[in-house]
Amino acid sequence: MVGSTALWLAAATALLVVFVVWIAGNAYGRRQAELQFERNFGVTSVQDGGATAAPGANAATGAQSSVRGVQDPLNSRSGAGSIPIPATNTANAAAPAESGQVLTSRGSGPDPRLSGNNYLLLGTLSRDEAAGAIQFFAKNGVETLGVPVEPVDRKSPRANTSPRFQLFAAKGVASSEFAARQLERDKLKQEIVRLGAIWKKDYKGSTTFSDAFWLKND
Repeated sequence: MVGSTALWLAAATALLVVFVVWIAGNAYGRRQAELQFERNFGVTSVQDGGATAAPGANAATGAQSSVRGVQDPLNSRSGAGSIPIPATNTANAAAPAESGQVLTSRGSGPDPRLSGNNYLLLGTLSRDEAAGAIQFFAKNGVETLGVPVEPVDRKSPRANTSPRFQLFAAKGVASSEFAARQLERDKLKQEIVRLGAIWKKDYKGSTTFSDAFWLKND
């Protein structure tokens, strides 16, 4: 009888030991999994002063905060398909269209066009595309500027109230020299059209600027 009781006690003890080892093993495994997760995602435990954002999240946040940073549409080929936005003088560049501020590659300011001179009109674009195109052309040696256009009818329920800009080549030609500078004018338009094809294909622009024409500034 004593021998049987001892066997039962030994068996129960063995089962208890196995159960304790199993619980400890599970706890250890969970802790190792937590540590691995923290290492992979950059999470700091509460004891270390609170959770920190993962490196990937910081990179994403940094990318969003620099959306209006300077972007080179030629050298940064990974950015193809996106419209680069000018970063210089962003405080002025953010001025509403009603202020009459003209967009340039250096920011915004008063209209620099001279009355009586002729300027190549590339087209009418949204604010974002105009700003991106201005930077794109500037990087390729052609200065352009965006002149705000007032909505046709502000009182109409269907009026387009979003800012629109006429994109002009910044270099004007006096009316008295217009005919004599035909070769120069044609060369400028050809360069605009050449770059416009790149703008539409690689940067998803809305136009190639092939319909550009000369317009006298009154």
